[in-house]
Amino acid sequence: EIVCAWDELSIEREVEKIKVIGGTFFVASGIPEFREDHAECALLFGLDLLEYIEKYNESRETNIKLKIGLNCGSVVAGIIGTTKLVYDLWGDAVNVASRMESNCPDGRIQASESAYDALKHEYKFEKRGPIEMKGKGKLNAYLYKSKSKPLRSSLSSSNLFEFRN
Repeated sequence: EIVCAWDELSIEREVEKIKVIGGTFFVASGIPEFREDHAECALLFGLDLLEYIEKYNESRETNIKLKIGLNCGSVVAGIIGTTKLVYDLWGDAVNVASRMESNCPDGRIQASESAYDALKHEYKFEKRGPIEMKGKGKLNAYLYKSKSKPLRSSLSSSNLFEFRN
């Protein structure tokens, strides 16, 4: 149910779902066609996920926790296999996004230096400072705080909160 709702949100926010691995819902923005607002699309999608899971938890009396990592950079994309095809992304940008997520506090969105640079003119972040990240050394990380003007939630116009038992 959650993954299906997030699939719908990914379409609304125009981010590309790559795959679901364990508890990770992996998306990319600005592919296959580049777009200038790729970082903002990814951030807004992340905010939608946090809003969705908060309302889901309230309606189901559960306590599912999310943490979201954002990074901007070049990736290599390709199709793996000859019989059961799988589309995937590789590269340092993917690894850094993963480290941002794994080192993020619950319920927050953490951005890398490159994501912060792309978003800092419209959004407020709290610098966490250099954080030791597995396989990467110390990287600057920034927690999303707010936007100067109100955000338009894509959830307000959708029926994604009509939870079924």
